[in-house]
Amino acid sequence: GMTVSEMRLVARINPKSDPTGIIAGDDTACCMPFGSGKNTVYTFNLNTGQFTLQLEREGNRPRTIAQSVLTKDRDSGKSVPELVSQILHGHKHITEVLGPEIMQEGTAVAACDNVEVAPNYMESRYLDAIKIIYTDFFRKYMARYGTEQNLETEKVVVGLGYSDALQNLKREPNTYVPLAPVSYSDKLGEMVGKLDLTTDTSAVRCDVREIMVGEARKNPAIEVCGVSYLTYEDTHSVSWLEGKAYQDNPGFIENFHNMENGLIAKDIANEHFDRPNMSLKYSQEGRVFGYLMAWEGKMNSSHSGEPVVYIADLAVEPGNRMAGGRLVHAFGDLYKENYIKNGHLPAIVGEFREDTSYKLVKKHLQKLTQRLGVEFEITELGTEQRNGERMHRLVIRPKAA
Repeated sequence: GMTVSEMRLVARINPKSDPTGIIAGDDTACCMPFGSGKNTVYTFNLNTGQFTLQLEREGNRPRTIAQSVLTKDRDSGKSVPELVSQILHGHKHITEVLGPEIMQEGTAVAACDNVEVAPNYMESRYLDAIKIIYTDFFRKYMARYGTEQNLETEKVVVGLGYSDALQNLKREPNTYVPLAPVSYSDKLGEMVGKLDLTTDTSAVRCDVREIMVGEARKNPAIEVCGVSYLTYEDTHSVSWLEGKAYQDNPGFIENFHNMENGLIAKDIANEHFDRPNMSLKYSQEGRVFGYLMAWEGKMNSSHSGEPVVYIADLAVEPGNRMAGGRLVHAFGDLYKENYIKNGHLPAIVGEFREDTSYKLVKKHLQKLTQRLGVEFEITELGTEQRNGERMHRLVIRPKAA
């Protein structure tokens, strides 16, 4: 018989473009084959990756013997089954279920949704090898990328639903929620397994290779104090903040899944069309107090439509006096770096609430003119009453020098 020491295994996190990851569910005969709804969601959700473990076989193609959907999670401090029942079944808004600590920007935790093993590889020698390789891989991964990806480096948590391997891990209460959650998960139980990355795995001989994928666009540095880029990883804080900012008028609340899909979609579109990230958040001492969601698009749906920068949402926690002005100033700086310096002057368009964002934009436009050395003129396309409030549809155009 074959001993563990003779096994040649290839473990990797697959780039989104690699078919191995997309068809991994077919290889392990689990409930997420290619083309299934959940697999499609995993493919497009930027917070999910596919980890595969393949066995190299003499004269045959490598065989995927184990696979996990990976997510970057945050520790919510609350029991996940309880959260799910309150939000999904009790239809409560995130602000009613989680406190302001969700706004604190902390370290993320890597999570395996579960571990699916191909039916022919459920023998103990393979299951032992799977545990050793998972531990070794993530240990090396954290040493190389953990800090730069803001990940907890000493553990990975593992969902226990339908999990075929790693069942004998130490357990801890499940308080881990993906940064951009998906509708189906095997990590919704009371407990999760803890894969301890401090275990010595030096006995594993391996050859580490990095898969090079296309270089991401370099967005300009932001000089405004407290302001940084907003991405899909901010779904929790944006959704919580949206609930607070619009608590005086809940008709405006988009809700968690719409905010999440908007953030993911603009991140994908920016990458695909090579457009700059124009979305921002404002934090003080690691806590988010406001955000501005914006992206480049077209004035109408035709390909020849005039390029514009669309402000989809500008919200700040009620009572925070700094957030709005800082966000508008940083947005102006990015507009100058990404557009004015390249000789482009796209219009800025958006809808603004009369008593909040409309006042904010009018107040800061004059300051922006001084800051950027460019004059802007506001055209009002019209106003309408929505949810009992006056909304202003604005086009803000820079005047060519």
